Amino acid sequence: MNRFLGENPLTDTNAPNPIFIAHQNANTDEINRKLNRLKISLERENKYGEALQASRKEPPIEKLISFDLKNMCKALEVADEEIERVLSIKKECGFEFPYQTIGSPFAPLRVIEHFSSDSYEGPSGFNE
Repeated sequence: MNRFLGENPLTDTNAPNPIFIAHQNANTDEINRKLNRLKISLERENKYGEALQASRKEPPIEKLISFDLKNMCKALEVADEEIERVLSIKKECGFEFPYQTIGSPFAPLRVIEHFSSDSYEGPSGFNE
């Protein structure tokens, strides 16, 4: 028995375990790889955001002059006509909308206001 005890002398207990160090290094490498992938993804998203901002050269609607507003109204009317055309084609082909509509979904919204002196009706139409 002394022969077996003498072959493996006790090691310093304060020395770090090499298996533990290898495991820590492997975890560190994996975390570094994930961090690098996230950095690349963030840089790609930042470039995409900058490209979107650069492509958006339109002034806000408050700063449009009447000529621009007239052009915008014409463009909206053309888009509305295109939507109505596609809608009529879909109706002819028997396409059913998956929801019910009240009136035409493309009719302009008209708000009718009723004022009462004794109660306040909120946006839901019920007394609050």
